[in-house]
Amino acid sequence: MSDGPFSSPLPKKHWRSVAERAATPSYTVTELREAIPASFISECRELPEGILKKVKRVLSQDEPDGLNVRTIPDEIARLRRDVAHLPLAASILDGVQDALERGHEGVDALVKGAAAALDRCYAENARAIEEYAQLDRRDEALTQYVRQRLEDAALGETELEAVARALVKEGEAIAATPPKHDDIMDGPLIGDDDDE
Repeated sequence: MSDGPFSSPLPKKHWRSVAERAATPSYTVTELREAIPASFISECRELPEGILKKVKRVLSQDEPDGLNVRTIPDEIARLRRDVAHLPLAASILDGVQDALERGHEGVDALVKGAAAALDRCYAENARAIEEYAQLDRRDEALTQYVRQRLEDAALGETELEAVARALVKEGEAIAATPPKHDDIMDGPLIGDDDDE
């Protein structure tokens, strides 16, 4: 049994803090949103070692291997076949292919592709959290509440791209654990300086 709002732990540990914050009214939507990037970072630790570096190397235009623009999609497709059994890695490479088709190049294509994959990852995990709330509590009101909060907390394109940039080491690093909001000193002040 867990200490959180659910009677048993979620199957994916990376998303527990998101699930607990979604089901706990004392967390604001902003505090719920703070947990999402950390869940992405934890989820991406399961990517094959070096896959993002390989994609980045393939997409760089001044690569010493002499890859030209026509061979880049072929190389991405080859990498995609290598990771077909890993849903998140495959989703990132699918996103990169889509970004290339839309005219993005280099690291920008990788960031756009990774952001699209993270968006799909969030949607899948939000759905799993919602289903878990439904099965765990069998309480329609809680399920509706969790669903609404997860929808409200979904990251926008700019935020997803910031996480993607951090993943490909092109942006500000993101903490692997969400910030804690349990400081007793954050509560309301008791009394006033004017009380006499």
